[in-house]
Amino acid sequence: MNSNAAASQNVNAASGLLEREELKRAAYPTYYTATFDHLETDLGTVIGVSIRYVNSYEQLRQSIEQDFGEYFASRAEIALGLVSLPIAELLIPPAVKKTIDAINTVLQCRSGFYFTAQLHENYA
Repeated sequence: MNSNAAASQNVNAASGLLEREELKRAAYPTYYTATFDHLETDLGTVIGVSIRYVNSYEQLRQSIEQDFGEYFASRAEIALGLVSLPIAELLIPPAVKKTIDAINTVLQCRSGFYFTAQLHENYA
């Protein structure tokens, strides 16, 4: 493993981000938080967040593809649970953060909550 791959693995472990194989073995049902960011030099940037309650890895994969599209979904960073990832912090409004905090505290809300958002900036 090269130093970049090792550093990337350490960042993922520290932030709670999981690799696809780990997601397949995870205990379901569960919430997940997924984010992506994509920069096209001189054209613009797109960032996104998706938070959902899913019953299986297959449902998780399909939900992310539905929310982000296949291209961005393949590059998404995923953490299990309702977690705070840097991009998510940019896109989640305060009222939704309060709902997420309440769900984290009570853990009673199961399938009735999901949130998705994207920001597109065009520099051209």
